[in-house]
Amino acid sequence: MSITVSGGGDLILSITSNPIIPGGSGFSEVTLTLTEEPKTYEFDLSFPAYEAVRKGIKKVTILPNAGQSGEELPDVKITAFEFSKEDVNSALVCNTEAFDVDNPNIYDGTSDTFNINKNFGSNDGAYIVTWGEGTTLIELTESKLEWSYVKSPVTGNLQSFTKLYIKFKGEAGMVFKLKLESTSTTAYETGSATTQPDIVCDGTEQEFELTGFTAANLVGSDDASMWVLIFVEPGEAGGAGEKLEIFSFEFRK
Repeated sequence: MSITVSGGGDLILSITSNPIIPGGSGFSEVTLTLTEEPKTYEFDLSFPAYEAVRKGIKKVTILPNAGQSGEELPDVKITAFEFSKEDVNSALVCNTEAFDVDNPNIYDGTSDTFNINKNFGSNDGAYIVTWGEGTTLIELTESKLEWSYVKSPVTGNLQSFTKLYIKFKGEAGMVFKLKLESTSTTAYETGSATTQPDIVCDGTEQEFELTGFTAANLVGSDDASMWVLIFVEPGEAGGAGEKLEIFSFEFRK
């Protein structure tokens, strides 16, 4: 669901459904701080927490000038408001709390491969990320900082995997780093003294397998979560317009 809106003050966007959306604020309701220039926001309904409610949405409520009173309140102008099947633009998503909590890439515990080429998010909005039809597109913006990254959140016992495979295409000379990270494991990344170098693109479709990590670098229970991070042009700021396409991204045994 997307809305393009301008004006002043705060606007509350709320979804009423049956069954209700669990989680409270940040899940069923978001507060948008408006600007004079029109801005587009996306309420991402693709997270697993919304699977049941997508069929049972009863009402969408818009409350302008939230928390304000008086006779002279700022005008609010909505120029677009719609449900869409288009791919998600993570830079526009406003219900980010749902993304952080859901960790939507869940390993089934038995398969020999685990696809994580979806549900990416930018840690600071410096990347525009879209995914769909098996391909993820990561585009840099001028606000990219030296260590901005995108992350694919994963959940499950991953300790039987020995490789992380990626098929990709980037502009010749573009460099990116892969990193495995969680709050309960030892981080593992390319580009360190004891691991494979960071990956250099040559302008064609390429393949790479991250190897050398152990169970100590992976979560080991069905409800444990971690992240796979991608740093495009690590250590460098800017790079607006540069793109990295990912055609396959999966753990392998």
